[in-house]
Amino acid sequence: MSRKKRSKKATGGRRPMLSRLREPTPQEIERALALCEQGLSLLNAGKPQEAIARLEEALSKVPTIENAHYVLALCHEKLGQPEEAVAALHRELALKPGNQAALSLLERLQAEAEAGAAERQGPRPTISICMIVRNEEEHLGACLESVLPIADEIIVVDTGSMDNTVEIARRYGAQVRFFPWVDDFAAARNESIRDAKGDWILWMDADDRLPPESATAIRQLVARPLADVYTFIVVSDVQRRGSKAASRHTRLFRNGLGLHFVNRIHERLEAPPGSEPIRLAHTDIVVQHVGYDASPEVLRTKAIRNRGILLQCLAEEPGNLFWHYHLGVCSYMLGEMEEAARYLERVVEGHCPALDVESEVSEAHWLLAAAYRQLRRYEEAEQAVQRAIELFPNRRQVWVTAGSLYLELGRLEEAVSAFERALSLREGLQMGTTQPLADVYRMLFHCYLGLGHWAQAREAYLQWAEEQLKSLPPAPPADPGAGLQLAEELLAAGQATEIELLLLPSFWKDAGFWRRLSKKAQQSSQAGPAAEYLARALCLAGPRPGDLLQLALLHLRAGAASMAERVAQLATQQEGSAAAALNLLGSIAGLRGRAQEAISFFVRALVQDPRYKPAIANLEALGLSPAEALKAYGRDLLRQGQPARAAEAFAAALQLRPEDHEAYKLLAVALRNLGREEDALLAFAHARRLEESQAAAGAAAAC
Repeated sequence: MSRKKRSKKATGGRRPMLSRLREPTPQEIERALALCEQGLSLLNAGKPQEAIARLEEALSKVPTIENAHYVLALCHEKLGQPEEAVAALHRELALKPGNQAALSLLERLQAEAEAGAAERQGPRPTISICMIVRNEEEHLGACLESVLPIADEIIVVDTGSMDNTVEIARRYGAQVRFFPWVDDFAAARNESIRDAKGDWILWMDADDRLPPESATAIRQLVARPLADVYTFIVVSDVQRRGSKAASRHTRLFRNGLGLHFVNRIHERLEAPPGSEPIRLAHTDIVVQHVGYDASPEVLRTKAIRNRGILLQCLAEEPGNLFWHYHLGVCSYMLGEMEEAARYLERVVEGHCPALDVESEVSEAHWLLAAAYRQLRRYEEAEQAVQRAIELFPNRRQVWVTAGSLYLELGRLEEAVSAFERALSLREGLQMGTTQPLADVYRMLFHCYLGLGHWAQAREAYLQWAEEQLKSLPPAPPADPGAGLQLAEELLAAGQATEIELLLLPSFWKDAGFWRRLSKKAQQSSQAGPAAEYLARALCLAGPRPGDLLQLALLHLRAGAASMAERVAQLATQQEGSAAAALNLLGSIAGLRGRAQEAISFFVRALVQDPRYKPAIANLEALGLSPAEALKAYGRDLLRQGQPARAAEAFAAALQLRPEDHEAYKLLAVALRNLGREEDALLAFAHARRLEESQAAAGAAAAC
């Protein structure tokens, strides 16, 4: 039996923090766990009464131990105490609504109870729903609809709406109050709870939704309370991409204890000075948040608003790393990477008790690495990634960030290892932000393509498509011609992302469709989409001659030089592509300031095809004679003990300059080193004849 995980993450800042909070000490937790183990053993040994004593002692110390209330219910059932068993099951389900064993037992006990033997209880505790809103006509109705089953009172404080928000609130029977917005969420939140009359207060935002099972669990929770304040898990979908952001918020608390909100933004609950310790319990009750499932423009507007308030807070508390963290996150969302890095550097180098280590501090580490990567400060990015891996090896997003960095650097083997580790950690909901699985599989199939692992690339592609299709409506097979015409229109309109929504369900297994669509994207000068579509075709059907070279060129045009380099290296092994691929590798090396390496690639291209004009032009642009460069390359190979390759280089030089007697002499040396004495003598003799002929011609010209 294990204690419930006690994460305190509150993305969005609403952390489950209270002053004078009384949580069990580590020693109390260990003692409680030991007592629970003893209780379970006693129950299995047929001693339920003794087991109850151990379990109740454990729960008096730590009331949220996972499954403890369920085991207690089993003990009461054994003793023929159905009412006590039902009460214990309600407590278990309030903390963990998804406990199927507890649900099954509760249903059975209730079915067995006599119709008139309902549990005697006092008046039902009441719940006040308290909200602050502004211009929320799009969301408010759905939120209020979801809380109606548990709401005894709804209080909506409007901070300046210009739409139909107030009318919608009144339509649902809410008490509407008005409060001027003063850049202070805590002040508005306190106004919303000031006159609440319910025994309990549940605060919600307009873009929150309370699932039916959560509403049921809340009623069970307040009927048999274990604590004064409860945290729920708030789960957000981010821009409909499958990305999840999960956090713990202190959402439900007992009224009348003087609890109030502090902080202008990322507000938290606090108890009044001199009050008794407040009992806090964490639950698995879920609130769905749709606020991040919005357009980039809406999210940017919110981020700009939040940044202004955060800067005020930082000005008042310059050394508070809590504000540095949230400003770092906000700057990252706004694409201001230099600012993001500056704030996050302070967080990872310091210590802030107000930040949760498991979620917020780990997020600061991987966000810093991601900011460095976007700034092309790769050495610092790798250092940040390594530090994050050492500190948070079980955080999935840390490994995704590492894989993204290695992919951008062209270190595909390391990228594959990181992505596979990330996928191994995907089970269960982790606090903080996690990248969509589809993104991970997409990057993974690009890695496998760059490595030439066709079977693994296909499997990763199919996994990517499966993840994407989960959020898309099924579609019957469509006409490829009509699909291409629609895709072409979307590309022309700059709406490539819409292609996924409209065409993926019909054509996700059609390699020919993606190949043709890649050509359409190339024709509209959209190299990034063209590379993506060609990669999908290769995953499904493997490469044709010239495909890898084309994919490398598209990656380069899209700005992915490292990926272009890896694919071009693979293309050198593809029939008919070696010279062009080597020339492309030379161009990439030149762009990256590796001049000698670039020359080597251009020369190697000429070894493959001495008449390859692009390589000749590249060498001449560097002020080099292609024939002389080939001879210099051959000499280096001779010194390295590679006479066969040297002979190829000298032969290529002679195709460019057939009368070069020096090249024949060098070829003779290479042939002799290969043990081909007769061929060496012939080459040397030809060199002598050319030398004598050229000398005679020179003498005649002098006369």
